Amino acid sequence: MVQFILGEAGTGKTEYIYSLLRQSVKSGRRAILLVPEQFSFEAEKAVYQRLGAVLALQVEVLSFTRLANLVFRQCGGLAGRPLDDCARVLLMSLTLGELQDSLTVYTRHAGNPSFVSSMVEMIGEDRKSSCRERV
Repeated sequence: MVQFILGEAGTGKTEYIYSLLRQSVKSGRRAILLVPEQFSFEAEKAVYQRLGAVLALQVEVLSFTRLANLVFRQCGGLAGRPLDDCARVLLMSLTLGELQDSLTVYTRHAGNPSFVSSMVEMIGEDRKSSCRERV
């Protein structure tokens, strides 16, 4: 459940948040405290001081960046490891080998290691330029 706590300075929002966190973790649930990036360390320290070591372990303090990374790791995006250059060359070589009979322009070059490396490099440059165009 997402809950927004709004109010003017000095109205008890922080105390209310920590009491909700305490109630949540005492009832056996885990909690996430979402804070701006620059306050993540202070928030982790405050959770530990206010809830104690045992209950603080049930609270995850996340900045927006940490939350995004967590979502990507669990749901995709950062879930896998990126391919290195060696793996890209190997995959390109295998692909060209499978397609060699249907190639018309590059049939003679499909097995040449320097050609395969050039193809991988060209695709990498194309991806970089298309990413720059979107930004």
